[in-house]
Order: sequence, then C-alpha cells, then structure tokens
Amino acid sequence: MIFPRRRFLGSSVFMLGSTLTEALTTPLWKWSDQDAAATSPVPAPAPHSRPTLPSSTTLPPSCPTTLTEGNDGTITPLFCSNGSPNPAALAYYEGHNDRGFNPAVLRLAPSSTQSQVKSAMCADIGPGGTMGLQTEQQAYDLAARRNSWSYDINTVTNLRCPPAG
Repeated sequence: MIFPRRRFLGSSVFMLGSTLTEALTTPLWKWSDQDAAATSPVPAPAPHSRPTLPSSTTLPPSCPTTLTEGNDGTITPLFCSNGSPNPAALAYYEGHNDRGFNPAVLRLAPSSTQSQVKSAMCADIGPGGTMGLQTEQQAYDLAARRNSWSYDINTVTNLRCPPAG
C-alpha cells in the first residue's frame, strides 16, 4: 500500500533529491547509523560551545579551537591530544572570556617557587578575586604544564590561604 505522503514525496524527487526523499519516506525503525550519517552531514553544535581564539591563530591539529564551558566557568578541553596546554584554553583564562577571569597564576614565570604560586592562587580566589576553586585549579593545571612545575597543589584538598584581614 502506498501512503499519500509517499506518493507526494515520490513525485517530488526531482526537487528534493533522491537521498533526502529516501530519508523522508523510510520509517525511523529501518534507519541504520549509516543512513543517519548520510542524511545529516552537519553535526549539531555542542551546548555552550564557542570559539575563543581569533581565526588567524594557528593550532596543531591535535588542539581543538572550540571550548565547552560549564555553568561554573570551567572549560574543556584544557589540553591538546599531545598533552600540551590547549592555546584556546590559555586564551580563555588569560582574559578572552566574559567572566572577568585573568588569573595571576598564569602570569608567573617558569622559575616561580611553590610559595609564589600558592600566593598568586590565593589572591585569585580570595576577597575581590574573580576565580572559583575549580576555575583556579584549571588555571593552575594549565600554568603548571606550560611552566613545567611539579608542585602538588589542589585548590580543594591542600591549598590553604591566609584569612582575609
């Protein structure tokens, strides 16, 4: 039995194209993954995704230029597939964001001591700072990888900041 919708779409093949007509006339339970891929070549954007680097920035192929931002301001991915800091993530935390993040820990030199790093982190998350514990941890992780620091600093478990006074 030919349904009226199928008859209409069948006569519209010259306007829609055979692949689209085939997709529209095939019941969903008969679709395979290959059918879905063939009929929808444009992937849906990820939630909260946005590019954070100018288009003129050249990245290694292992580094995505689009970041996914959480409600708390944390982002992914922080690192490229080769383990280096993602330039898009560095740019985000170095002021290319709409949250006012510009952590001091990312402005420290590779020769900074653990005490200097902790002081910078405490300034970021203390009174008047713009960073939360998770975002500061991400900024530290990026800075540590970029500067080859091996300090064991975790904003939740072992970073003790002096009380504001």
